[in-house]
Amino acid sequence: MALTKLTKHIVYGATIVQCRYKDLDNLDASATSVTTWDAITLTPQYSDSILEVRFSGLMKYRTDTSAPNNGQYEGSQISLFMDINGTTEYVLNDAANTTTFDYSYGQGGANRLEGKSVNMFHRHLPGSTNQQTITMQVSRANSNGGGNTECRSGFLMAKEIAGGILTGTPGNAFVN
Repeated sequence: MALTKLTKHIVYGATIVQCRYKDLDNLDASATSVTTWDAITLTPQYSDSILEVRFSGLMKYRTDTSAPNNGQYEGSQISLFMDINGTTEYVLNDAANTTTFDYSYGQGGANRLEGKSVNMFHRHLPGSTNQQTITMQVSRANSNGGGNTECRSGFLMAKEIAGGILTGTPGNAFVN
């Protein structure tokens, strides 16, 4: 049997080329600046590929019951960012705040814990075979400080899909 030389070829249609996923570490952040939750990397095999990025997680906001604010914060806003190679591609505002899912624990409503299940889906066209770094980031903004953002159960997945799904194949013969 003759040996056949294998070469890189163009893949057309809705073909999953590769998949990367990560169970994100838990994050507790008290800063009001942008804090990195976690990240994954993926190097596309084809320059015309599409990266489908999916994220899900739970974000909670624990208020500080100490004086002077006694657990009350005006204008609290938690934002979740999906960055790819340092560029913000997707922003989810009000990912968690002090007016959502108000569960009281302990006496007098102390240690209130609020949270939301957050989900993101984003398609990214890298346009090259350079490594892509997908980073999840969190920020908290409020008018009088205090409190803690808790990020739990984060799951991040990136799939490379062959580019023929958008650009088509010769003669526009899409794969069914």
